[in-house]
Amino acid sequence: MTFRRFTLIASGAARAVGKVAFPLDEPLEERAAAEAAAMTGKIGEVDRIWCSPALAARQTAKALDLEARIDERLADPDFGRWAGRSLEDVMAAEPVALAEWIGGSGAPPHGGESLADLVRRIGGWLDEQGRHAARHIVVCHATCIGAAIVRGLAAPPAAIWRIDVPALSFTTLIEQDGQWRLRASGCRFRNSAIDG
Repeated sequence: MTFRRFTLIASGAARAVGKVAFPLDEPLEERAAAEAAAMTGKIGEVDRIWCSPALAARQTAKALDLEARIDERLADPDFGRWAGRSLEDVMAAEPVALAEWIGGSGAPPHGGESLADLVRRIGGWLDEQGRHAARHIVVCHATCIGAAIVRGLAAPPAAIWRIDVPALSFTTLIEQDGQWRLRASGCRFRNSAIDG
């Protein structure tokens, strides 16, 4: 019998959040760094700690006092030519392409990554890492956490948009003998460590 736990921590809010829907590699807000630092010591025992290469994720891991391995496969979604643009701007310029991408059509109209490709990328990473250790911490973008949930529950890629993953929250996925379960999602840290 195999048992794997992935606790995925959503990186803190980046400075561009609220200004753009399709972010660039933005730094963490000062307030988010302070909030993350206040959560230090509440994570519990782990075997491996991973982090997205995104600046906000790396800064979140540092603020949490986590020595994490960077893995490019945990990168934020590739938004192609939409990166750095607001939702309103893209909606005005490319409404059909935006609707197709949000709907999970499998096409990347912006020249970046489709939702299906994102789910495959994150799912492949989960499968690979699940063979090595029992307890993992992963610091990454909320959209990647949504992709992990979608993969675990075998939901369609567009279901990512129905999952609320607040900044600096944690989500726990359990894999046991090839079967995935969602134990917790979008939870806030409390006064004790994340339970297993």
